[in-house]
Amino acid sequence: MTRANVVTDRVLVGLIGLAFMALGSLAVAWQLDYLPEDRRTLVLAWAVGVDEQAWWAWALGAGGAVAIVLGLWWLVAHRPRRGLGEVTLPASNGAGALRVDLDTFAAAAASTLGTTPSIATARGRSLADRGQRIIEISATAADNAGLADVVSAATAQQADIVESATGIPVVTRIALQAKPPRRGRTER
Repeated sequence: MTRANVVTDRVLVGLIGLAFMALGSLAVAWQLDYLPEDRRTLVLAWAVGVDEQAWWAWALGAGGAVAIVLGLWWLVAHRPRRGLGEVTLPASNGAGALRVDLDTFAAAAASTLGTTPSIATARGRSLADRGQRIIEISATAADNAGLADVVSAATAQQADIVESATGIPVVTRIALQAKPPRRGRTER
């Protein structure tokens, strides 16, 4: 999610929350007879007979259409990003553009890390977080791997990524985890 989406979400949720709190407080005050006598009846003179006007159905339809379009826009704005895709390399010039697909780059780096004996599985992806491009690899250590071997393999792979991505503004993140124990099996 982009920073603009996060800010918009927080502002709108805050405003909607304040509106609900105000309406709830008003409803409680009304139920407990805390409102003055002249405030207990709500008369909207402009709304009397509005539903009988010819334009009313069209106004409701237009309002509903706007609400549907805004809802669809909201859903599209919050869909998960699949990755960063292609990035133009700094060596590009007027003769041509050199591009690298960061999703494929991350998958290849994870595949390479996954072939080392100390790593059981590895997955790679590219993402954007707070304006930075990130190559993220999630790796699971093999059952018999020692900590030093796992860290050594991850460090070597990170060095390869940094060397391969020279000139591309990208951050590398490798998350290592131990293989979870199997269910129903206890160690003795």
